[in-house]
Amino acid sequence: MATKNVSKEIVSQNDNEFEEIMTSLEAARKLQDARIKHGSSGIENYVSDVEGDWLETIEEPDSSHLEETTSNSPKC
Repeated sequence: MATKNVSKEIVSQNDNEFEEIMTSLEAARKLQDARIKHGSSGIENYVSDVEGDWLETIEEPDSSHLEETTSNSPKC
């Protein structure tokens, strides 16, 4: 019986992941269509604060986890 429950959970999880992927693809298609139809000004419908100072105030991502990963990798 436990195997059936685990199988149902896996199927349910896969269904949820599939729905998330399909939602993301649909959003990407809409963005691409807006870009084709309206040019770069169509992107403004999807990005907030396009004209703001976000580029000047952007922060570098935390890369400390990358350093740990590369230090543990084998040296060639």
